[in-house]
Amino acid sequence: RIADGDATALNQIGVQTPQGFNPQGREWGLARRSSDGAFLVIQGETGGVKWVDLMKQGFEPLDHTHPMWEGRAMAKPGATVGELLADPGINMDRIHVMPSIEDLQFCSTNALAAHEVHTPYVHMGGGRIGNPVAGGTAPTVSFRILNAEIVGWADIYLVTRCRVEAVAGGQVVWQGQVYGWGGGIPFMGTAPPPHLSTTRPTQGAYLPNKCRHVAGLNENRPQQPGGGGP
Repeated sequence: RIADGDATALNQIGVQTPQGFNPQGREWGLARRSSDGAFLVIQGETGGVKWVDLMKQGFEPLDHTHPMWEGRAMAKPGATVGELLADPGINMDRIHVMPSIEDLQFCSTNALAAHEVHTPYVHMGGGRIGNPVAGGTAPTVSFRILNAEIVGWADIYLVTRCRVEAVAGGQVVWQGQVYGWGGGIPFMGTAPPPHLSTTRPTQGAYLPNKCRHVAGLNENRPQQPGGGGP
């Protein structure tokens, strides 16, 4: 409901909002405390939710929303997820609609079995995704990121592979394997990058501690004097 722009969802849990408040102007998160199962709604920022301190307190990141503001509407509404992922390069509709590279890497870095990203975009039927319309009744689309893991490097960037389910109205409207990599230019597709390597390049990122990754990756860490590891 928050992803849909429904501020009354916040009112019902005791959060007072100003008249005309639009929750779609920022990201929101939902976490569960492992000790007692209590849920926590987190007000994030325009670019994300700060999870680190909450995770240290025993909260599990379950879901978060993506915002909607001017410039994030789909230029070509009516595309399916498969069509959005067909070109792994710069596709602003894909970048806005799909989970971000950072979302995928967050899941692999923290070994999350599942995490759901709620978007303001709507299901138009037949797996096609479009822009929300004021007063519309089409269900919004969310993406479940499942079993994300690091599978290697593309140039200097870590490559994450996961299974993604696109869900609308409680039904899975697309599912498949997704790869994501890149920094300033995010790449995402259903096939691995052609230059995928299982050995870290000289300037490549190291594997984060406690991340989920496939076996056989070679970090190629430099040896310290005396032959010891870092």
